[in-house]
Amino acid sequence: MSTETALIQVVHRLEKSLNRRGIVLGASLDIEGAFNNTSFNAIITVARERGLEETCCRWVRSMLESTCTYFPYGRQFEC
Repeated sequence: MSTETALIQVVHRLEKSLNRRGIVLGASLDIEGAFNNTSFNAIITVARERGLEETCCRWVRSMLESTCTYFPYGRQFEC
């Protein structure tokens, strides 16, 4: 699943809930040191155990695995 597809699904669910006058809650994930100290599999496993929908788990995994760092001074990429 692409990031674009996941975002389209999220927006669709938000719009659907708002149209029914439902409650919408947004959250972001910022795990300090996650890239240095935690495996991506561990993050996804815990997300599933806590009840995060599979669509969201796949999107999180995609985002974690496609992270790329740019070092402007050395003009190098690390992906």
